[in-house]
Amino acid sequence: MKTVRNVALAVALALGSTTAMAQFYAGGGAGQTTADIDCAGTLSCDKKDTGRKGFAGYMFTPMLGVEGSYNDLGKSRAGVDVLGLPVGVGLNPRVYALFGIASLDFGSRYSAFAKAGVAYVDTKLTAAVGNTTFGDSDSATTPAFGVGFGVRVVDGLQVRAEWERFRAEYVGEKGDIDFFSLSVRFWMPAK
Repeated sequence: MKTVRNVALAVALALGSTTAMAQFYAGGGAGQTTADIDCAGTLSCDKKDTGRKGFAGYMFTPMLGVEGSYNDLGKSRAGVDVLGLPVGVGLNPRVYALFGIASLDFGSRYSAFAKAGVAYVDTKLTAAVGNTTFGDSDSATTPAFGVGFGVRVVDGLQVRAEWERFRAEYVGEKGDIDFFSLSVRFWMPAK
């Protein structure tokens, strides 16, 4: 009976401390995206662009939480020759992701984190011939992950440097997109 009481007390203390440490946060940022696309046979190719993101999360403990994000991963462009006509092709993936996040603090200002989860990637394709533009899209649900480092500037504000990888698909073709970003994270400081 003593063991059951001790286990119940330990669980109650753990849940109590988890609730006290729970924390909602939100933020946004921008950075560079690089798409893993094959440029062989193209007239021109640009695999890099500027990406943007918004995110919100909830830390159940100082080390474990969840995070949801929206990422506009910019546009990859290529120029191809089709029957003597130059055609401009662009791929623009947009991502809705949900991650489990694990964080480790180093002192009172620095932290490192890793996250893994699932992403819904909606890839829009545009093809331009002269003044005429055609469009189509394809979507897929794929794994996603990332790692990062944070520096607390003041209580309630952190600057994050982060790398994330997403996989875009279009008509059966797959390619990874790396997103290196700087962002700010806001939360309500504990009283």
